Amino acid sequence: MSSNPNIKLHPAIPYDPAIALYHIRRGLLMPDSFNGWQAETLSWKKSAYLASNLTMPIQYVRGRDAAKHLADHCTSNISTMQVGRGRHAIMCSEKGNIIRNGVILRVAENEFECYTFAPLLEILSKSGRYDVKPMPEEAKFDDFIFQIGGPKSLEILEQAAQEDLHDIKFMDFRYTKISGHKVRVLRMGMAGTLAYELHGKLDYAQEVHNKIYEAGKAYGMEKLGSQSYNICNHTENGYPQTGAHFLTAEAEHPEYAKHMGEAVSPEELQKLISGSYTIDPTQCYRNPLEFGWDNMVNFKHDFLGKEALLKIKE
Repeated sequence: MSSNPNIKLHPAIPYDPAIALYHIRRGLLMPDSFNGWQAETLSWKKSAYLASNLTMPIQYVRGRDAAKHLADHCTSNISTMQVGRGRHAIMCSEKGNIIRNGVILRVAENEFECYTFAPLLEILSKSGRYDVKPMPEEAKFDDFIFQIGGPKSLEILEQAAQEDLHDIKFMDFRYTKISGHKVRVLRMGMAGTLAYELHGKLDYAQEVHNKIYEAGKAYGMEKLGSQSYNICNHTENGYPQTGAHFLTAEAEHPEYAKHMGEAVSPEELQKLISGSYTIDPTQCYRNPLEFGWDNMVNFKHDFLGKEALLKIKE
């Protein structure tokens, strides 16, 4: 364990003295493994896993032009989303390369929750072109995000919530209670696999964590450490992972590059690359069509990168 007082255990993960190896991410200690990578990686094939080590920044886009703001910068038309729905959203540069991708939830008519789009959304919200509430410079980590995936994940969640959750369709979300606490259940899953995300406040994260894990023991649930999470089912399901399979092209976005300065310079990007693949970071950029994400590119609305992607498609 670290002797640095500024480094703390992840607040959503109950302390386990049996865990010997941790790593540090965003100043938090996270277990590398709970029960060995073999058992953990088999869990999403045979039973289910509980991943609780995420520190994903959540950003709130609110205001009359919230939908337009997002639609203008996403390849899918966010303005057509219904309240209670989520969407895998992609933001591109003028060259059509992916700048950011993640999940956007429509929680109200003029309110969206966005995951993994920091700090680009803050920069764009300050342009003055949209009637949206000012966003903070840094997204806060006030909520927990648990991921539960595998063939037994629905049964385990229903056991923990004591409620039938079969009605939640892919990329829909609704609320339930676990250990007496309100949590949001989002149906997800890559390439047709069964998986869910749970969102709630960090104040009661460990209670929810323990309840889910207790319910999952009878089904062979495994806690997913960071080592196994990085392997996870992105690669084997052919679902690209930012930072593992490609670099995002923020340097090609003029407003982002102007705001971030040297943080997106070729020299800084070079530090993100390991191995012998290339010395040119731009060779690690990708566009959504290369990934087979054609269904997430709606050419019937205007968005940044549309013209470039049309040419690539042709």
